Amino acid sequence: MGNSDLAKEAETLTKFKGHIDKILENLEDSSSSVKSIADQKLPKDVYGSFDTAKGLADLYEHVHGRLKELSQTFGDQIEAMSIAALIADRGYDAVDADQAARLKAIEERTRKYNPAPTSAPTHTPGQPGQSNAADQQHAQSPGGNITGGQGGM
Repeated sequence: MGNSDLAKEAETLTKFKGHIDKILENLEDSSSSVKSIADQKLPKDVYGSFDTAKGLADLYEHVHGRLKELSQTFGDQIEAMSIAALIADRGYDAVDADQAARLKAIEERTRKYNPAPTSAPTHTPGQPGQSNAADQQHAQSPGGNITGGQGGM
């Protein structure tokens, strides 16, 4: 790989970083920004005072909170890609302390919102999308079908 190839790669990474920065700027100016989503909160009494209304209000609050997390995580990942492109272009030593701290903060927040599983998921026989030897044997047996032998779809 010659010096001209490295220059082209650096130019490509710089352009990529510019595109990522523009996407992040557009996100922050849109109705999908963390601030905009946070401002779209409804008071609980708007649903009424009966039990089902309370459940709906609680569900709305839960979904609203998750949307704020999603928006924050999405923006964080775009910003992290921008910093990563800068690191790939110039090397980690060329990244200033603020950018390194920002990347670390993004990583910590991402881990908070998406903790690593503590153990491998367990399999429940007959669950869609999962398979084990017993399920395979059932599928091959006469009368076995994708609904577990419980009739048609």
